[in-house]
Amino acid sequence: MRTNLLCILGIGLALLIGLKSGQKGGAEGVRLGGRVPDFSLKTLAGDMVTDQSLQGQVVILNFWSMSCSACLAELPELQQIANNSRAKVIGIALEPGSVQAVRSLLKRRGITYPVALGDQELFERFDGVSIPYTLLLDRTSRVVKIYHGAVSKETLEKDIRSIAEQG
Repeated sequence: MRTNLLCILGIGLALLIGLKSGQKGGAEGVRLGGRVPDFSLKTLAGDMVTDQSLQGQVVILNFWSMSCSACLAELPELQQIANNSRAKVIGIALEPGSVQAVRSLLKRRGITYPVALGDQELFERFDGVSIPYTLLLDRTSRVVKIYHGAVSKETLEKDIRSIAEQG
């Protein structure tokens, strides 16, 4: 009960922050057909992932947290997509300072796709309001789909196929 209340309060706070930041009208942010904001993240494996390094690939960017049950439920499905190589899956765990805890969770769940740690500032630059929050990018790093909340493997695969059909 207490965890649910904390989740609801957290989502409410995120909504308020998102509405406030949405009023700024800055150049950064996420919109369909637009490019993702510039970013540079180090994965838990020590590799750098940047907006530039993802060009030429269909990419799923998935923002999540260890305290989000819907996020955790998506991890195995994202791993299945990563295994079939149709799209590069990049997880962004919103757990600043929790490298060991995230590594442990990923190991227990058999998650091998790249995961980096993000923070609230990064999440806000991507217009994140609540998690899970997933973006599907085409080969030019343009946003093709924005998923607020949980998204199924079937939906992602269908949307990935539509990108492939477009060339």
